[in-house]
Amino acid sequence: MRPRLRDELWVKLWDNLAFNPISALTHATLDVLCTDPGTGEVARRMMIEAQVVAEKRGVSFPIDVDRRIEGGAAVGAHRTSML
Repeated sequence: MRPRLRDELWVKLWDNLAFNPISALTHATLDVLCTDPGTGEVARRMMIEAQVVAEKRGVSFPIDVDRRIEGGAAVGAHRTSML
């Protein structure tokens, strides 16, 4: 049983709302998207904005934005589903 399922869903939404559209526009894989200074910063800002909204709804993120982006980079040359 997962008592904070909504929090976990928001972490997944975090990835989808930032990484998917950026990858579709740039054709970048996760490793490139997350480590490139331009796209990485856009993703970071998108995720921070989403975090503000989610936290106002009571969501608690178990990981910070920068660690989540580092995790995306560690996945390697993965193509997002939107790409």
